[in-house]
Amino acid sequence: TGHEAESVCGAAGDALDDPRVTVVHNPRAGDGMSSSLRAGLAAAAPADAVMIFLADMPRVDAPLARAVVHRYASSAARVAAPLADGRTGHPVILRSDLFPAIERLDVDAGARRVIDENRGRTALLQDVDPATQQDVDVPADLQ
Repeated sequence: TGHEAESVCGAAGDALDDPRVTVVHNPRAGDGMSSSLRAGLAAAAPADAVMIFLADMPRVDAPLARAVVHRYASSAARVAAPLADGRTGHPVILRSDLFPAIERLDVDAGARRVIDENRGRTALLQDVDPATQQDVDVPADLQ
């Protein structure tokens, strides 16, 4: 969580009671996406890999996430991601040997550069519905 952490946690409701859920607060959320990535990676250590979901992509669903996990697990890739309209999307899995590169990212950068640098070692889930990759920033985007 970052901006409006209390309301975000409130909206999550009973899901936060699940012992498998850990809420990580990023006090530097205003610094950009990479600060949130670093906070999440620190909380996930010593994980072998992480799966990154973006909160503003509500059409990424459990079947898509499971398919990306399956694609990753059936490969020796460092990265796994869906491919929609020729672009890698979300959710994305990053193997732990990429964590140092993510920690070196510019303050307001996401993991895109690290993903692009590892394109040759990426397991892609082909032909994903582009609608799953819609970014929703305002309520009108859902329409």
